[in-house]
Amino acid sequence: MLIRDLDLIYTNKVKEYLNNGYTIYTLSMNGSQGEMAKIDLVKGKEVIRIYADTEYKDGYKEIHIYVGHCDITPYYTDYNTIWNSRLNIIEDMVFYTYKNYITADKEEILNMKKKADERRNPCREDVYLDIPVNDKTKTIVLKKINSLPKCKSIKNVKRIIKYYSKAYDKYIYYVDCKLPTNDIKHIRVW
Repeated sequence: MLIRDLDLIYTNKVKEYLNNGYTIYTLSMNGSQGEMAKIDLVKGKEVIRIYADTEYKDGYKEIHIYVGHCDITPYYTDYNTIWNSRLNIIEDMVFYTYKNYITADKEEILNMKKKADERRNPCREDVYLDIPVNDKTKTIVLKKINSLPKCKSIKNVKRIIKYYSKAYDKYIYYVDCKLPTNDIKHIRVW
């Protein structure tokens, strides 16, 4: 599901009420309380608000489309303020988003988030892994090293270490290189 699908759901909900005899009530729609969208409708002395709002949870977001009844007298003054927190909620449609994916199934989103967390950070700890040094890896690493300042004379790679940094949440590569003076230099490559 895409965000335009949510727009369509919201539009259809508004159409449903308009088809039931409600009209747009403009006197209460000024200002914003941070919602994504809102529209107020009136039928006789009944005023309802249809609004979309978000709640941020642990790593995902909930999008709610609410239909709420409010206790105001329409056309009593030049304006009426409707507070979303004071509405009597009639309907609540909930959708869950993670990254760019939207669904009505919360378990699906939680599983996607869990899998992404496991892929991104499989061990949750700092880990050092030795990468085998062969002709292919030597060529790639030497090309990168020789592009670094003060590293043009390095011609031999002794050891490649792949390090997962929990603090940076990414992999960092270190290389032990043999200098022309037979000294070993420890370089952070990328």
